[in-house]
Amino acid sequence: MLRSFVCLIASFFVFEIVSAEKVIEFRDPASMRAVGSQSATSKIVNDEFGDSAFRVDIEKAGEVPWAVVMHTGTNTKPLLKGDRLLCEISARVTGERTEYGNLRIATESAVKHKQGYAGDQIELTTKKKTYRFTVTCPGDYDAGEYRIALHLAQIPQVVDIYAVSMERYDADTPTSQLNISPISWRGQEEDAPWRIQAQKRIEEFRKQTLKIIITDDLGNPVPDAKLNIQQRKHAWRFGMFVGPTLLAENEDGRKYRELIKSRYNYLALPAYLANWGWLNEESRSRYFRFADWAQENKLPARGHLLVYPGWAVTPPEWFNIPKPDLRKNLEQHIPTAIDALRVRGVTEWDVTNELRMNEAFMDEIGGVQVAADWFKAARERLPSGDLYINETFILSNGGKTETEQAKYEEHIEQLLAAGAPIDGLGMQGHFGSQLTPPEKLIETLNRFARYGKKIQITEFDIDTDDKRAQALYMRDFYTACFSHPSVVGVVRWGFWEGEMWKPRGHAFTKEWQTTLVSEAYEDLVLGKWWTNLEGQTDANGIWKDRVFRGVQNISVDVKGYRYNRDLEVDSDAVTHEVILPIRTSTNTKSG
Repeated sequence: MLRSFVCLIASFFVFEIVSAEKVIEFRDPASMRAVGSQSATSKIVNDEFGDSAFRVDIEKAGEVPWAVVMHTGTNTKPLLKGDRLLCEISARVTGERTEYGNLRIATESAVKHKQGYAGDQIELTTKKKTYRFTVTCPGDYDAGEYRIALHLAQIPQVVDIYAVSMERYDADTPTSQLNISPISWRGQEEDAPWRIQAQKRIEEFRKQTLKIIITDDLGNPVPDAKLNIQQRKHAWRFGMFVGPTLLAENEDGRKYRELIKSRYNYLALPAYLANWGWLNEESRSRYFRFADWAQENKLPARGHLLVYPGWAVTPPEWFNIPKPDLRKNLEQHIPTAIDALRVRGVTEWDVTNELRMNEAFMDEIGGVQVAADWFKAARERLPSGDLYINETFILSNGGKTETEQAKYEEHIEQLLAAGAPIDGLGMQGHFGSQLTPPEKLIETLNRFARYGKKIQITEFDIDTDDKRAQALYMRDFYTACFSHPSVVGVVRWGFWEGEMWKPRGHAFTKEWQTTLVSEAYEDLVLGKWWTNLEGQTDANGIWKDRVFRGVQNISVDVKGYRYNRDLEVDSDAVTHEVILPIRTSTNTKSG
């Protein structure tokens, strides 16, 4: 009996033991250095509690966040691809330039012959705090080949750095055993003022009045007629970016397709001009089949994208051809792609993407204004479809993206001045641990709404192990966007863990189990924002209420006679008259 008890206890502790190795330890501020293309002052200080810190004063934001960077020493033990790397950083801002700082953390290769990067961001406050978060090791690295880099120049700030370290865990280590820091964001309170204002805007901009008048065949009102109003489809875009599993002839493919059809009403389809994309027959066939499936299932779709303006995607055989020929090749692809997918129902495109990160490429081929020709070429082939410019780092990074926003405005205005027929402004929404306060999201959306264009969140995910924060912030992000009159929709950048750019952002596990994220999404989109009403007509045979815009099913049941219709409810109030064959007892009307 005693032996069995001991074995049970032993097995319990074996289960709890986590394999961990300290691989980077950087706790002496005297050994820290800040370098980069932008000058910044630094010194060793003792804070008000007597703790030693490395203080860096960034007077102005850099053109890139790594204009001022601090590197740690390298890893002391080997790392394997897929390892979970637990980063621990103790830091704060002093409050001299901002009360909320920004720290971008890049875990990266420290040697030229190996590539690799995985990172996150945190929002610093004036209180010293230790932040713990995980990243996935992107490759195999021997000792001395991997390090942590702290990017400090996102905004003007004075940062105190106390310690930086990294631990290695096996790839299958449960998140619950890593003691990561819970993520928070300003405005997450249930009674936060922004929520009240957002709800008012949702009532105003996402709902419309539906009026049902029920009479008999002689025009007499039918009072007390029972009605049921059920939403069939949203007008607002709850979109999804699809991957190869959409076409898979297996159980994963079946579940993938089933979940898309039941939860989303709009698709974003990949269509990249690259050797591994459109120029590859197998990939091109897959792009066509994506569009065929969307059309067969009556799901409107957008194409992503016509021209990526960078060498990373450009076919290598085009690298050394004359630049006019390169421009010609890029532009000639536009009608080819549009024509091929237009007949399959694709009537909207991202024309170009991430110009800010590729200005050097654009300079080589004639400047950013060259993209205006791409828009004009697209308009010739797509007279009535919407054409978008798309950009990254506008809404994310805790909202500390003034440099990125200003550059996006500059590019938009350059292209509009050059005659580019831009219909919509795309904004990516890839988030990590630093979540943008909803009030800041709305402020940023207001800033770009002044152009009078549609705004669409074209790529949304939250890459974090904190599933509770992931679910709650998804709710807040969708609420802020759904409430904004200029925003036409949000496209999630994947939903299944088995096929996502950043798997931690999944809504369904590899085994197709639901998560807090999928449950929060359904509660919102198919619950709170889904019309489900029952009522009856008044003495005048009238029923009236506010319903969400989209397709509403109207069901009337009077004395066994049932009437059922789908109605489109959009920007204008809808009045629908129902004439029943059942005459009222008060019928006095005569011809």
